[in-house]
Amino acid sequence: MVTTAEEPDELSVMDRMTPLDYSSDDGVALEVAIETINEVVGAYNARLYAEQAKPEPDASVVAKLRKARTDCIHDQDSFRLTDMAHIEATRLHYAALLHSLRS
Repeated sequence: MVTTAEEPDELSVMDRMTPLDYSSDDGVALEVAIETINEVVGAYNARLYAEQAKPEPDASVVAKLRKARTDCIHDQDSFRLTDMAHIEATRLHYAALLHSLRS
């Protein structure tokens, strides 16, 4: 239902929102987690482009890399500032993965 000036008893979307309690440290942690995943996506992209540049790319490798890249985006989309433990666990997972991809 759209709230109009003629319906003063109806609450707007903004009026129904509750405050979100998080600190600037939480915001920084979220950004670091997002950037870590972005770096993993970049590493997957590099491997994907290298595979596709081969005279006979392995279709299963291409599919696996594309799925891994999509999984990264889904993990980023799962972040909620109300669940900092999940954000930190995901960041740690992707930091380890990035390290192994670079090795």
